[in-house]
Amino acid sequence: MELRNATEVLPAGPQAPSLARRFVAKALDSWDHADLSDRALLAVSELVTNAFLYGEGDIVLVVTLGVFLRVEVRDDGAGMPAQRYYSPTSTTGRGLHLVDHMADRWGTSAVGDQGNGAGGKAVWFEIDTPAAAEAERARLKWRSSRS
Repeated sequence: MELRNATEVLPAGPQAPSLARRFVAKALDSWDHADLSDRALLAVSELVTNAFLYGEGDIVLVVTLGVFLRVEVRDDGAGMPAQRYYSPTSTTGRGLHLVDHMADRWGTSAVGDQGNGAGGKAVWFEIDTPAAAEAERARLKWRSSRS
């Protein structure tokens, strides 16, 4: 399967989640994978909102499509996000739980020093495409035929 990439730099601000949703939707549509949009748009909105509220600097959005969709949200902030558990009546703290529910996998990684003293982090999620499911079925079938 061909690997496709799209990158966008978003100014940190209240408009960033909306810009991110539009960018991801346009990329998925142009790659004929609008079927992944619902889950991806909710997850990217949550990650970009967190980057705007808690990160530093511009927000870099990297969208990659291969056997699965991977969306990375990068910022210059040093603090790594973690799921927190709030009371049921709290009005905050559910973003990463939503990402966990929408994505097949998600995680964080530190972005190394690029020689200019800048660091930061990337928070990412992955959503399997139908091709990933087919590949897993073929792998399991092959394994069972070998036993």
